[in-house]
Amino acid sequence: RLRLHRFKWPWQNHSHVRLNATLQERRLNSKRLLNAWKNARQRIWISSAYFYPKFSYIRELILAKRRNVDVRLVVSKKSDLWFMDFA
Repeated sequence: RLRLHRFKWPWQNHSHVRLNATLQERRLNSKRLLNAWKNARQRIWISSAYFYPKFSYIRELILAKRRNVDVRLVVSKKSDLWFMDFA
């Protein structure tokens, strides 16, 4: 189920940023993802246009690779967002 939460910055008069999950739900999803990677035995294949991993994600992918898990990451060569070049 997709939840849309309205968030309004104090300086905005009419614009809204829509988040699809609460902070608690995002933390839970992150824990579930890391747990799935910890238990992976064969493969972890990730395809993402905007992959900007946290340190814990990178660490877990490295550990999976050391366990001989097939880890593959498919990302764009060049992003349409300038700040993604630093990822």
